[in-house]
Amino acid sequence: YFPLSVQLRINTWSGSVSLASTRVGSGWLRLTHGDDFLQDRSCSPPRTTASNVPGTLSSQDVAILTYPKYSTSSSHHDSSGTVYYGNIKNRFVNATMFTMENQRRDFCAQPCPPSLPSLQPSAIYSELDFNDHREIRLMKIFRRQGESIACQLWTANLDEKPQYCAVSYTWGPSTNEEAERGVTNEPTHRIFCNSHALLITENLYNFLVRAAENPDLASRSMWIDILCIDQHNDSERAEQVELMASIYESANFVLAWLGEEDNSTERSFGLIKHLASLSDDELKSITPGRLACENALHLLGPCGGISSWNSLARFLQRNYFNRVWIIQEITLAKVRLAICGKHKIPWDYIVKVSKFLMISSWTRCFSPGGVFAAVVSHPSKHALPNLVEANRRTIAKDESKALLYTLIRARRFVASDPRDKIYALLGVIAKSTSGKNKLSPVYGKRSVAETYTLAAIQILKDSDDLLLLLQAEGDAFRTIDALPSWVPDWSCSRTVGLGVTGYTRFSASGNVPRSLCIDEKSKTLAVMGTKLDDIVMNSESKQDLLLRKPFPRLLAMICALPLPYHTSQPPLEVLWRSLITDTAGEEKAHPAPPAYGNAFLSWFHTRLDEIAQHVDKSLLSKVHKILSQDVDSLGKIVLQDAHQDMTEAEEYETLFSHSPNLRPFLTRNLFFGIGSESLHEQDSIWIIAGSRIPLILRAAGSRTYEIVGGSYVHGFMGGQALKLCKPFEAIELI
Repeated sequence: YFPLSVQLRINTWSGSVSLASTRVGSGWLRLTHGDDFLQDRSCSPPRTTASNVPGTLSSQDVAILTYPKYSTSSSHHDSSGTVYYGNIKNRFVNATMFTMENQRRDFCAQPCPPSLPSLQPSAIYSELDFNDHREIRLMKIFRRQGESIACQLWTANLDEKPQYCAVSYTWGPSTNEEAERGVTNEPTHRIFCNSHALLITENLYNFLVRAAENPDLASRSMWIDILCIDQHNDSERAEQVELMASIYESANFVLAWLGEEDNSTERSFGLIKHLASLSDDELKSITPGRLACENALHLLGPCGGISSWNSLARFLQRNYFNRVWIIQEITLAKVRLAICGKHKIPWDYIVKVSKFLMISSWTRCFSPGGVFAAVVSHPSKHALPNLVEANRRTIAKDESKALLYTLIRARRFVASDPRDKIYALLGVIAKSTSGKNKLSPVYGKRSVAETYTLAAIQILKDSDDLLLLLQAEGDAFRTIDALPSWVPDWSCSRTVGLGVTGYTRFSASGNVPRSLCIDEKSKTLAVMGTKLDDIVMNSESKQDLLLRKPFPRLLAMICALPLPYHTSQPPLEVLWRSLITDTAGEEKAHPAPPAYGNAFLSWFHTRLDEIAQHVDKSLLSKVHKILSQDVDSLGKIVLQDAHQDMTEAEEYETLFSHSPNLRPFLTRNLFFGIGSESLHEQDSIWIIAGSRIPLILRAAGSRTYEIVGGSYVHGFMGGQALKLCKPFEAIELI
């Protein structure tokens, strides 16, 4: 229904009839005749004033407003004094006026924002009925030449299946360059909403301008969060956040607004379209080292030049791609279309290219320190569209772990409100989270730390393992104060852990079931565990190696490894397997195929050559001696698998780069492993009942520990520690 409260003045002006400002609901309308705007010219006093106007009309009603006769010039006499208002639909009002000659004049109402100061949102938004949880607001955009953007809001019920498109976008700057120019997520651009002035962000304003100029978009009803939700009403925000999934799921299609175009947009879209048209086998033949080959030139044509790849790298750095809300908005959409400036492309094309870049050697080129380092920020975003798509498969497989798996994949995404790192995902996994009060969106009253702690408790209660604890990574990955060490800080957007979502390939605690007691009041956990060993050495991080920094401490650790290791493997095999968690290949085989040992040798020799001038020569000599001893055994392994294609060094570095925020370590008993960058010497390695991988703990008191993170310890990932360690004992995690 469209509430209609009309006050219409009919004046005479130079022998013609002029319709003055007309008030409809709380909005002002300006009347036009064809393409011409009829000025609001006043006659003092007005000849007549309308009254007794109907109150509420439906979209199909035709209201006939009859006025007393009024005087006009001699050339125009109105014998009926009747004005017809009809076809009230989509917030447009069409007016038809008949003069004495029965000459029909059509008047189309358009928004006319008066010169008003910015008002409080309460003046713009009518109250939504919280008793009807399916009620939302929709909007339509208007713009007349030389005038500001204006929009009209009205309420709709999702159960009535309204036709609309939902817009997915980022509130803040769309690119790093915009941020450097001073663009922020603060509202700076004025529009008129329901005839009241309202400030919005520059990125959204750019979209509204583009949409108003596009006939197809301008004619559509839309849902845009910042406009359709009263952002100053915490209760309404919470209600609408719970409904967000239905809003995007019910939309005819979802528009992903990536921001205003720049000089790289057209070339990047051209390359994306070409890559998306290729088969998987054809894509495998396109590698960084083969771009100039005849096959690549044939497949990509002029789009395959280095300038296009540079443009693609720049395009994939757009801030839209790591916005946490897109996980829900894009996952639930029926039809998805990406728009950047005037350019558009199916979202599925972007997903296919993202997956190709993520699993191929291109991933290093698109990461910090790679070929496109000049345009790639940290962390890189090229893999994120594919991670969004991965959530569909997760939800279909195991709803009980859907929230945690989605949170893990959402690590690298960001939210302006840290609580939205939880709330933005609830709609995607509504079946497994519905009705759980600990997860219900609460803004204002509930702190970020409380939000994350309640979510962690709920996840532990819903599961039979300790996978959640493996996402807590110590001080280096925390920005929120007052969090227990066992609660992951989801606001940290750095990749944590071993780069494995579910760790199902490992079973460090064997078949020992989880023993867990949660004290919600003290926010502590009681678990059963047994200590494997203490850390006595740690080295540079994997990220340091990727950034081509010297790594003398890692070389010293290699020299300290026993020959052979307790698994009967030579030191270099222990090293290369540990650095990639002994997992490799398209099927993520564990243990990794032996051919990767040869790839490691090629990669490691290159790295040694790069740091030769920055490392003690005697240390380098010892490492080369170990290399010469191990090459024979590694070579024999490779020869036994000679029928397999030899893996290039860049493929090993691609695997190595998937979990960059880890640090190698050595224990007192010379066990080699990798764990969180936060680990210190004297931290201890524990096997915890119900945990698939060993945990690094830091003593905080008698049998009381803080979690530092998960770890890979070579030779102890399949339950082998249970034969060496003491019986399990009760410990407390704080």
